[in-house]
Amino acid sequence: MSNNTEESYQQDLARIIKNGRQRIDWLDHTLQTLLIERAALAKQLGWAKQARQTTPSLHVPAREQEILAKRHAQDSGDLLPEELDRIWGAIMAACLHVQERHAVEPQQHVAAAPNQRA
Repeated sequence: MSNNTEESYQQDLARIIKNGRQRIDWLDHTLQTLLIERAALAKQLGWAKQARQTTPSLHVPAREQEILAKRHAQDSGDLLPEELDRIWGAIMAACLHVQERHAVEPQQHVAAAPNQRA
């Protein structure tokens, strides 16, 4: 390869890396925004689960299995199923911790519930 060709090739590689990193940074920002939204929804669902008092625990393993089954049915690209399980397991665990941190005491349910008409 001539010196100019090698230099051009290296510049192309540098541009590919720079553009790829910018795209990854944008995706990471978008993912974090979506994770924050998911955690906020999980918190609200935790309050609703407590207020409804149908389960003694905020943790619902059957729901986790349902989520994983849906994700397995979706195209996973280059990610292996066990890699997806670890990612979704971490996301679900974090959202459960949000629910637990923001759990209200049973006597607070009435005060925390939205106004209802009789």
